[in-house]
Amino acid sequence: KLEFDCFEVLNTNVTQVSSINVGTSTGTDVIGVANGTLQMTAAVEPAEALQDVDWSVNNASMASIDANGVLTAKQQGGEVTVTATAKDGSGVVGTKTITI
Repeated sequence: KLEFDCFEVLNTNVTQVSSINVGTSTGTDVIGVANGTLQMTAAVEPAEALQDVDWSVNNASMASIDANGVLTAKQQGGEVTVTATAKDGSGVVGTKTITI
């Protein structure tokens, strides 16, 4: 009788993220109206690395950001720092300051 345990094969040749450049789809770094939105972008390098990122914002009372990188202003009169963190486990982050 043969028995097998389930196991996961890990690919040790995975290319890890080396940098993330955070920007916006419009090129602007200002949300000028209450409840306005801005689509954030993350350019992950190298190209063959996992391109997925987790989005976060440093001041949740000023703005929120969803899983797709859409930043929404909650109130005016300040700045927030948007962070994109690589999902590959490398710990690499990119940031961008947005004026609200």
